[in-house]
Amino acid sequence: MKVLIASSEKNIVEERVAVYSLIASGHNETDIKIIDADKKIIYDWRRKNIEKRFNDNDKDKNFRLTTSFTLARLFIPFIYNKENVVIIDPDVLVFNNLKALFLTNNEDGVYLRKAYKPKYWATSVFAYKANYFNESKLLLFKSALDDPEMEWEDKIYMTNKFVRKANIKINCISKNWNRFDQVTSNTNIVHFTNLYSQPWIHRDHPLEYQWFQYAKKALEKNILTIENIETQINLTTTFSEDIRALRTDFKEKLNNNVDPDSISKLRSYFVMFKKNILFHSPRKYFYTSFFT
Repeated sequence: MKVLIASSEKNIVEERVAVYSLIASGHNETDIKIIDADKKIIYDWRRKNIEKRFNDNDKDKNFRLTTSFTLARLFIPFIYNKENVVIIDPDVLVFNNLKALFLTNNEDGVYLRKAYKPKYWATSVFAYKANYFNESKLLLFKSALDDPEMEWEDKIYMTNKFVRKANIKINCISKNWNRFDQVTSNTNIVHFTNLYSQPWIHRDHPLEYQWFQYAKKALEKNILTIENIETQINLTTTFSEDIRALRTDFKEKLNNNVDPDSISKLRSYFVMFKKNILFHSPRKYFYTSFFT
C-alpha cells in the first residue's frame, strides 16, 4: 500500500507532523510519499529523494499545470495504480493503520466520505484499490479532468457531473476515516478542515494540545526540524497572504504544551463551533455533522 501526502512548500510543518502520525500508527516509511504540487515533484517520506518529477514532456502534463495540492491528488492514479493507495492532506493526524480501510471495504472503486452537501464527496482522504484504475478507466478519468466544462468544484468534490464523465464508482466510507476537526474513540483520521482554526496557525482549537504533542514527538524524532519551523514561520498561508503559515508562539507552544482544564476545553469547543458556523455556513456545518 502507498500513502501519499498532497502538500506544498507552505505546509511542510503540518506535513511532517502527519508523517510522524503515519509512522506512529504502524506505516512503513518506504510506503509514504510526499506530493509537492508547487515543485511538481513526488518525494520519499523525508523529502530527500525525488521519486518522480513532472516536466514539460511528461505524459501527465496536466499535473505540471496544477498549482494546488488539492487538485494534484487527482493525477496520482496515473502514477500509482498497481497497489492500494490512500492520498491524504497534510493537515491531518492519523491514528490507525490505513490498511484497515481496505479490509473493511471490499468493493472496487474509489473510497470517499460525504462532504458538505448531498452528492459531494471529500477528496481530502482519497483511496482506491489496486488495479481499479486500469488503462480504460484512466482514459475516461483523464477525459473528465481535461473537460473544460468541469469546474474546480466538480473535480475536488467529485460531483455527479464528474463521476458520470469519468465513469468511476464511489464507495461511501465512514466519517471516522476523515473526521472533521474532532476526535472520538473511533476516529482513524482527524482532518483540520477549518482554515481559520488550525492549531499550528491559530489558538483555541479543542485539539491544540493533542496536535502539539504529535508535533513535539515529530521534532524529537527529527521528522520535523527547527529549520522547517523557522522557514514556515516567515511564510503566509496558501489561502491568504494576510495570515502567517505558523503562529508566532509556535516554538514556545512546542516547549510549553499544557493540557487545558475542563473549563478551557469547554470554551474552546464553543469557539470552534462558532468558527465552523462562520467558515462552513450553518447549512453545510449541520449537514456534515448529522447527515454524513
